[in-house]
Amino acid sequence: MKFFRKGRAIVQAAIAATKLNHRGGHCRLYGRCTVVNDGVFTLGDYFCAKDGVSLVSGHGAELRIGNRVFMNYGASVYATHRITIGDHVLIADDVRIMDTDSHDVVDHAKPGKTAPITIGNHVWIGLRSLILKGVTIGDGAVVAAGSVVTRDVPPHTLVAGNPARVIRAIDAHVMRQEAWMPTAIKATSPMDPSAPIRE
Repeated sequence: MKFFRKGRAIVQAAIAATKLNHRGGHCRLYGRCTVVNDGVFTLGDYFCAKDGVSLVSGHGAELRIGNRVFMNYGASVYATHRITIGDHVLIADDVRIMDTDSHDVVDHAKPGKTAPITIGNHVWIGLRSLILKGVTIGDGAVVAAGSVVTRDVPPHTLVAGNPARVIRAIDAHVMRQEAWMPTAIKATSPMDPSAPIRE
């Protein structure tokens, strides 16, 4: 299912036409986004995605996205087993979240290993990061730009690198503030669907 923006109007009817198992209110898509649901796909309230975002729930898979989640240009989520994203999550440009290796390293005809991914609440995933199978990212964590996350991230920590490692702890109170969130996400409820998104 493709979503297109025509002028300033977002074709939100396309969201309703997609066979989501649950769709929250005030979802906003800008530019062209791709959504595929061959499994279970639930989308929370106030979801916002920019041009190039891709969301895939494969055959028999589960993809669950919470409330007030923002995905920036070119980000993608690919579920073949189970991916759960919490509330108030920011996903930056060109982030990849995938719960599978796609295929075996030696025999490309064999399917790769899969393991569920869980992303907690108030998480920020930086530019061009890669979140791999079997990872749990705790509440209030920050993944620095360009990180490759191969193991669990403790709550309220900053991780960076390839593979990502804990750099320091983060004040839990700071990460729960809405001042750092985009206008589209921190707008007072109910969100005005005609309001512009400011970078």
